[in-house]
Amino acid sequence: MIPRRENTEPLTLEQKVKKMRKERNITQYELADALATNQARISRIEKGYDKYTKREIEIIKKLLGIEGMPLTEFEFTSFKKRLHHWLGIIRAGRMDEAAKLREELSNVVNIEPYDKELPMLFRLFEITYLLTERDFEAAEKNLQMLANSLRTMSNECLFHYNCRVGSFHAMQNRHEEALIYYTQALEIMEQNKDFSTNDEPLLYYNLAISYTELEHMSHAIVFINKIPRSKFEDDTTNYILGIDIALAINYYKIGMYREAEKILNDCFVRANSVDNKFFEGLALQNLGIMHRYAENWEKAIKYFEQALDIFDKGTYRHAWTLYFKIRCEVEISKLFDLERELIDIMESPLKKYDDYSIFLKTLLHTIHLNRNMTRYNMNAVEYIENVAIPHFIEYNNRLEALDLYELLERHYLRTNKLKQSLKGNRAMLEIRKRMV
Repeated sequence: MIPRRENTEPLTLEQKVKKMRKERNITQYELADALATNQARISRIEKGYDKYTKREIEIIKKLLGIEGMPLTEFEFTSFKKRLHHWLGIIRAGRMDEAAKLREELSNVVNIEPYDKELPMLFRLFEITYLLTERDFEAAEKNLQMLANSLRTMSNECLFHYNCRVGSFHAMQNRHEEALIYYTQALEIMEQNKDFSTNDEPLLYYNLAISYTELEHMSHAIVFINKIPRSKFEDDTTNYILGIDIALAINYYKIGMYREAEKILNDCFVRANSVDNKFFEGLALQNLGIMHRYAENWEKAIKYFEQALDIFDKGTYRHAWTLYFKIRCEVEISKLFDLERELIDIMESPLKKYDDYSIFLKTLLHTIHLNRNMTRYNMNAVEYIENVAIPHFIEYNNRLEALDLYELLERHYLRTNKLKQSLKGNRAMLEIRKRMV
C-alpha cells in the first residue's frame, strides 16, 4: 500500500540558505558581515522581499561548506542529470566508471539539511549499484533507511523506491513480493504526471519477468507487448533478447508452440552473432522445454544437450537443463539404464552442488515410481512430496510441481490410496489458482 505522504513544498533558495545557516548556528549578522552587507537586508531576503546575487551565492556556499554542491535551481537540475547519467552507466554494466562517479556524487548527502530529493535519489540509484554488485546486505540497509522517509518523498523518489524494493526481491527469487512493489511503482507512474521517467519500459520489463516467473502467462504477455523496443537499442543491455525469450516462454506455456519456436530460433541466431553464450544457452534450453511440453522428446533432448555444452557445470542453469534432459529420457528410454546413469552422476563431483543433489534425487525417485519398484515407492513418494515439490514451488516452477503431483496421482490410483489422491488433487487446484 502506498503511504499517505506529507505535503512538502520545495524550499526556495533563500529558505534553503536560512535553514542551513541555522543548522550551522550562523546568525544573520554573521552572514551579513561575510557578504559585506547589513542584517536588515538579510532579514528582507529571508522574508522573500529581496534576492541574493550570484556573487553572494558563491560566498554563502563557501561559508556553509557546500562548495561544488547544488544550491540554485539551475545547479539542482544539472546535478540531477548527473545522477541519472550515473544510473545509466550502472545499467550498462560499466562498473569501474560507476564506482568513480559514486565517489564523486556521494557528497550530495551533505546537502540534506536544505534538500532531501537529491540525497534520496543518490541513495536510490546507489541501491541499483549495490544490486548490480550483488551486495544485498548493503542494499537492504539503504532500503531500510529510506523506508523511514516515505511520507516526505517526492512522487519521483517514491516511484524509484518501489522499483528498487521490487528488484531487491526479484533478484532473490521472491517474485510475489517483487510484484507488489512493481505494481505500486506502476500506480505512481500512471497517477502522477508531475515527473517524467525513462524507467517506464524497464518497469514493464520487470513486471513481465515477475509474471513470467510466477507463470501468470496472460499478464506477462500484456506487459511484454507494452515495451517499446526502440528504448533498448544498446546491445550491451541485452534487454531485447531478454524480452523476446520471455515472450517465447509465455507463448509455449499457453500452447503457442509455432510462435515460440520462431522467436527462440531468432534469439539463438542473434545471440550467436554477438557471441553471447548465456543467451545462446537460454534460447536452446527453452527450445528444449518447449518441445518437452509438446511431447517431442527426442527434439527436446537434442536441444538440452546443446545447452549443456554451453552452461558451466555447477550453475543453476546447467542443473535445470540436466534435469529436463533426463526427464525427457524417462519418456523414451529404458528406465534401468537411466537409473544407472543417475547413480554415476550422483557419484561425480556434481553431487556437492545443492541444486544437482535435489534434481538428481528427484529424478531417481521419479524413475522408481515409473518402474513401480515397491521397495522404493514409499521413500520416493515422501521425497517428492516433502522435498522436490516444495523446492519447485519455492523457485516458482509450478508447472514442474504439477507434473510431479500428476506422477504421484498415477501412483496413488495404481495403489488405491484414494485419501492421498484427494489431498494431491487439492494441492494441484491450489497451485493452478496461484497461476491464474
